[in-house]
Amino acid sequence: MIERKQPLLISEAIKMLGQVRNLYVIALGEGPQRQLLINSLSPNLENRLIAPGFVNQSELAKYFLASDIFILPSQFDSWGLVVNEAMQFG
Repeated sequence: MIERKQPLLISEAIKMLGQVRNLYVIALGEGPQRQLLINSLSPNLENRLIAPGFVNQSELAKYFLASDIFILPSQFDSWGLVVNEAMQFG
């Protein structure tokens, strides 16, 4: 989670939703903005934030299958391979 990938945009969007009791967030990845994202999301989500950090590609399936929405807030990616990976699991 780096500035160019803009993970904090996810937190801003969730704050705009207000209190949604059945909203869970799975935040995958490592980087300097990971703890900022966790700190920003935690007050709104209470115990509904799953942030395992780095996840090996072989372990991605369980997270994608548990999700209804995939968000890639990145400002720029030369090729967002993770979009293809998420689409593979519907």
